[in-house]
Amino acid sequence: MAARSYALLYVPLWMMLPVWASEPPSATSVPTTHRFPLAVEGGVDYYSKEIAVDPSNDEYHHRRGLCYMDSRQYSQAVADFDMAIKFRDRVLEGGTLGSVDTEKTKLNTAFSYQNRAYCYLMVRNYAKAVADLSRAISLRPDYRMNYMNRAKAYELMGKPALAMQDRKTAAALKPEKTLDSVDSNTLLSMAFQSEQQNAFEQAIPFYNAALQLKPEFLQAYSGRARCYKIMGQFNRALDDYNHMLRLAPHDKRLREEQLKTSQLALQYATADKQASRAPLVMPSLSGNNFGHHVDQLTVLLKQHPADVRVLKARASAYQGAGKFDKGISDMNQVLAIDPNDGYAYLGRAVLYKGHRDFAKAVDDFTDAWKHLGDTLWGSATTIGALQSILFGRASCHTDLGRYHIAVEDYDRIIRMEPDNEEALRLRGDCFYKLGDYEKAVADYSKSIANDSVSAGSTMRARAKAFDKLGKSDLAAIDRENARKLGF
Repeated sequence: MAARSYALLYVPLWMMLPVWASEPPSATSVPTTHRFPLAVEGGVDYYSKEIAVDPSNDEYHHRRGLCYMDSRQYSQAVADFDMAIKFRDRVLEGGTLGSVDTEKTKLNTAFSYQNRAYCYLMVRNYAKAVADLSRAISLRPDYRMNYMNRAKAYELMGKPALAMQDRKTAAALKPEKTLDSVDSNTLLSMAFQSEQQNAFEQAIPFYNAALQLKPEFLQAYSGRARCYKIMGQFNRALDDYNHMLRLAPHDKRLREEQLKTSQLALQYATADKQASRAPLVMPSLSGNNFGHHVDQLTVLLKQHPADVRVLKARASAYQGAGKFDKGISDMNQVLAIDPNDGYAYLGRAVLYKGHRDFAKAVDDFTDAWKHLGDTLWGSATTIGALQSILFGRASCHTDLGRYHIAVEDYDRIIRMEPDNEEALRLRGDCFYKLGDYEKAVADYSKSIANDSVSAGSTMRARAKAFDKLGKSDLAAIDRENARKLGF
C-alpha cells in the first residue's frame, strides 16, 4: 500500500489573511508580488519598521509572522504570532467591542492560532499544535480544516481515537468554499493550463490548493516542483522532491529528479564561472518535450561552440529523454574544458546512475564531493544538496552490494543532521543486509521517532529485524501498528 501522508494541510498564505478590523495599509506602500503580498523579500523589513512605530499593532505582528513562516523561520514566526495573540486575546477578554468588531477579532485571533499551530507542527511540537488548534476551533467552530489538521496532530502523537473523532466532526461540517468547492483534479487541470501559458507563478496557488485537498497528490507535488525549477527556486523544488520521496521512498525516478535538482541548486549557489562571457539567451525549456529541448540546444551550441552552459543544459535534456550515453558525452566535453567543475561531476554521476553504471557513478559522486564539499560546507542551503550527493553515492554502493561502504555515507549525513529519518531508515536497511539486526532495529527506531510519513513502512522493516532476533512478540506489535497506519 502506498505511504500515507500525515503532513499538515497547508493553507496558502493568500487564504490565511486576517479580516481587517480597520483598513490595511495601501497597496502602494506594502511590498507586493502577484497574489502573495506577504511572502516577498522585504516583507519582514517593512513590518519591522511599522512595528517599531506601533509595537502593539496585532495586525503587523501577524503579517510579519506570516512572512517568517513562509520563509520557514518558524521560531521568529511563533514569536510574532505570540504577540498578535496576546493583543487580540486581550481585546476579546475586555469585551468592549460591538458584535461586528468582536466577530472580526475572533476570526483574526483564530487565524493567529492556526498559523502558530502550523509552525509548531513543522518543528514537531505536536502538543502545542493541538492546544492552538483547539483554541482556534473554540473561536471558529465551523471551520473544518482546523479539525482535520488537529486530527493529523493527534495521529502524530499516537492518539488515533481522538484523530478519528476530529475527522468525523470535519466530515459533518459544510466544506469551505475557498477550496473544497473545487476538486483536486480540477485544480490540477487549472495549474496545467497556467503552465501551458507560461504563467508558472499563477500555477503555484492551484497546486497548493490541490495539495490541501489531497495531501498525497504526487502529480501536484511534481507539477509544483517543475514550476519552482523553471522559476529558479531550486531549493523549494528540492523540498517538494523530498516530500515525494517520503510518500514513495523507493521510487528511483524521483531520486534521480532530486539529484538533478540538487545539481541545479548547487550550480546557482555560487557565482557562475562564465558570468563574464557574452550574454547567452537560453531557449524556454518548460514541459517534458525533451527531444525538442535537445534540438533547440543543439542549434544554440552551433552558435556558441563548447559553451559549457549549453552543454550542461543539453546533457540534462538528454537525461530527461533517457539518452544517458549522449548526456554523458556532453558532460565529458564539459570536464575536458574544466576538469575541476564539481557540478559537471555531479551531473555525470546522475547520468551514470541512470545508465546503471553504478561504479562510475560512485567515482563521479566522489569527485563532486571533493570539488564542492569544502567550498560549500556550512551553508544551510547547500548542505541539503551535499546530502543528496551522499544519498546518491550510498544508493550506488547499495546497488553494488557494498552495504558497509553505504553505511559510511549515511553516517556522514547523520552527522550533519542527526534526526534525518531517511538516512536512518536506509542505514538500517544496510545493517539488516549485513546481518547486524540490533543496529538495524536501533536505526529503524530512531527513524520512526522522527518520521511521520513513512513510519508504517519502517515499522514493517523493523518487524523483520525483530523476527531475525527472535523477538516475535515485538515483530507482531510493529506489524499491527503498521497495519493501523495503512501499511
